[in-house]
Amino acid sequence: MLAFLVHFSSAFSSTPYDFLPPPPKDDRYVPPPLTPKDLLQPSEEAMAKFFSKVDSSFQQAVNAFELNYYGKDLTNEDAKVVAYVLSVNKVLTTLDLGRNKIGPDGAKAIANALLVNGVLTTLNLWGNRIGDEGAKAIGEALKFNKVLKTLVLAGNNITDEGAIAIANALKGNG
Repeated sequence: MLAFLVHFSSAFSSTPYDFLPPPPKDDRYVPPPLTPKDLLQPSEEAMAKFFSKVDSSFQQAVNAFELNYYGKDLTNEDAKVVAYVLSVNKVLTTLDLGRNKIGPDGAKAIANALLVNGVLTTLNLWGNRIGDEGAKAIGEALKFNKVLKTLVLAGNNITDEGAIAIANALKGNG
């Protein structure tokens, strides 16, 4: 069972996310297999900029068990690099992206990476800007990712709409 922390206010709605097909009514649905190749590798320039920001290297990131990028002023473009790292790292269990500037597009990239990552157990996105759109994307990924156990989403301007999307995803998460 996934434990998650989320701060939300009002507004109810549920809109299916368009980057994944909606699951059928039964539990036999398996999403189309994604590979790291499906997640576009960021440009060398984007990678260099990101790794300079976090004072690390690609080689270190893809071999790390834990990555702490808390408060590094990461943007959506940086989140796309993180998503690529997440998609190719096969040992990363904890990823801290708290207190950054990641918005809905960055959250979508991370959500796509969660579809191919089978080892991440803790993801901290506290204090970003993912909003309902980003929460819905992560919710869709949680329908298929059965490994993530702790997800921190507080401080992301998520309303009831986003929280309900995540809660609905967790119903089938087991």
